Amino acid sequence: MGFVTVLGTDVHYVERGEGPPLVFLHGAGSCAEAWYHQFEAFSGGYRVIAYDSVNHGHSSNSPIEEPEADRADELEGFLVALGIDRPIIAGNSMGAMTLLRWAIRNPDRAAALIPSGMGVMAEGQARQRPATEPLDAEALLLPGVHPGFPRDTPGPL
Repeated sequence: MGFVTVLGTDVHYVERGEGPPLVFLHGAGSCAEAWYHQFEAFSGGYRVIAYDSVNHGHSSNSPIEEPEADRADELEGFLVALGIDRPIIAGNSMGAMTLLRWAIRNPDRAAALIPSGMGVMAEGQARQRPATEPLDAEALLLPGVHPGFPRDTPGPL
């Protein structure tokens, strides 16, 4: 069991194997251990890594009365803490939203992205964008994920 400090909190992770880094991101209410089948399947040819996002698994909880950290910032901090460059990142549900938002901010950093299980917007939720409204990459690529990622989170796109 390993721990690193990311954005001032203790983040638990598991790691196995050698080779190119393959990082797995869990969904809401899950944890790194959810990827044990993938660890078995890929650790023979990859450095397989999964971590518990803040408020999940063995990682620390968010400080009382402070907002949760931006999960894309958390992913970036985790990659830096472990010295991971050019990872393959696979994420399910919340993990998929995290990897896509991270990729928007870091378009040339990943070797590959594997999002899954994000769901879709219900009919009637989409809206047309007026021609005068500026384009927002996160809004275009991640429609309907606003509750998971507050727009007032500081930092570049």
